Amino acid sequence: MEGQLTGTILSENLEELSSYSKVVDGLKESVGRLIYNNMPTGVEVCAAMTHGGPFPATSDSKFTSVGITAVKRWVRPVSFQDWPDSKLPKALQNNNPLNIFRTLNGEVTKSAL
Repeated sequence: MEGQLTGTILSENLEELSSYSKVVDGLKESVGRLIYNNMPTGVEVCAAMTHGGPFPATSDSKFTSVGITAVKRWVRPVSFQDWPDSKLPKALQNNNPLNIFRTLNGEVTKSAL
């Protein structure tokens, strides 16, 4: 199962947790918040879901806790100046060896430079 924001365990008694320990252990490895006998807030990591900060809600990545910009709160930008292409991380090399989408001059592309 891919990673998720939350995982919920619904149980009538604590003994059930022992019976399903493999499920609980699996969830521990793939979710950011494990909820017992309650429901998550219903947010999703997607472009349409952004909010944060006091009223009015914003999509400022310094404050939003959901959406695609939320990850920026934990990102530390690093710049590479005058580095040889072969010594750059693969995601930054001119020939795009990872074949990933990149934004070049405002256009999203997989092309090499």
